Amino acid sequence: MLRLAVLSARGRSGAFTGALVALFAAAVLSMAWGMQLESILRTHAPVERYAAATAVVTGQQEADTGHDVLLGERARVSTALIARLAAVPGVRAAIGDVSVPALLGGKSVVAHGWGSAALTPYVLSAGRPPAGPDEVVTSYPAALGARLSLAAAGPADTVTVVGVARPRHPVSQQTAIFLTDAEATRLAGHPGRVDAIGVLAGPGFDVSRLHAAAGGAQVLTGGERGAAEYPELERTRAVLIPVTAAFGGLAMFIAMFVVASTLGLSIQQREREIALMRAVAATPGQIRRMIAWEAAIVALAGSAAGIWPGIVLGRALAHALTASRRRTTSSTTTGCPPPQPSAAESPPRCSRCWPPGGAQPACHQRSRSLTPRPSRGY
Repeated sequence: MLRLAVLSARGRSGAFTGALVALFAAAVLSMAWGMQLESILRTHAPVERYAAATAVVTGQQEADTGHDVLLGERARVSTALIARLAAVPGVRAAIGDVSVPALLGGKSVVAHGWGSAALTPYVLSAGRPPAGPDEVVTSYPAALGARLSLAAAGPADTVTVVGVARPRHPVSQQTAIFLTDAEATRLAGHPGRVDAIGVLAGPGFDVSRLHAAAGGAQVLTGGERGAAEYPELERTRAVLIPVTAAFGGLAMFIAMFVVASTLGLSIQQREREIALMRAVAATPGQIRRMIAWEAAIVALAGSAAGIWPGIVLGRALAHALTASRRRTTSSTTTGCPPPQPSAAESPPRCSRCWPPGGAQPACHQRSRSLTPRPSRGY
């Protein structure tokens, strides 16, 4: 039956070529989107900024616990929780952290309070910690004493570089700078709340006690700590999983329908041939095996031919999705044009930029009217 199926396919190359092309295209698309789905399912936000923290406490990012509906912006926790966590037995220190997207000398950076440098940790390689609101420590080479423009929220200020700090763990997702804790809190625009609290463990640390002290806040340990650093990556992941699954599944279903219809048409056109085979004692089982072998040959040839092109397309899609995410992240975190030196001369050019001390946080946050978030007091 196998030899007869091969001869039959060679004699009707036109009909089987269509099915072969459809299977080849489906294999390419399924492989490409399947690569994206597999990588997204097993990849999580990296742990970088909080590498030295044993646990990270942050607000619940889900709209309702137990569901996969993520909030459109970061859920923060109250600064009062810092003292409660620090009092837990086995906790050496509890450090609050805020992240403020900014531009320092035209370079996109994320500002933090110097107190949170221990969560990575960052250590000074030159200079000293910041002592005033007009002083900054960079995490990249910079000339000590250099005066640079810092634009975070509202009019740009001029700050002096007083130190350079280096991380003991690689940090690739952001370029950090450090201000005084008070200045970072002021620029963040949400006094009394922090983005996350890093917990440094001491002797006798027990994470179950931390859960009890955290109340309704989320306690992240191990690889889960990356979600507290980059919640936008988790939102992107939640969007891409159904998108990649839908495209890959659509390609497979189209291939199934095309191959089924092509083989069905081929069988209808061969009714007289099949009847002749039955007349010379071919059994129904033999006829079915011949048709099954024909379908298997086409399926194996088309699928095998589409593996390598699918891998190439999958890599190209991965690069395109990564570049798109970086552009989107950049536009939503530091997407406001640099404010002018004086608010009286020219107001901020972006409607999401607010002056210091205003009711809204830094310019990276989305409009609250588009994505309302329930109040969470932890």
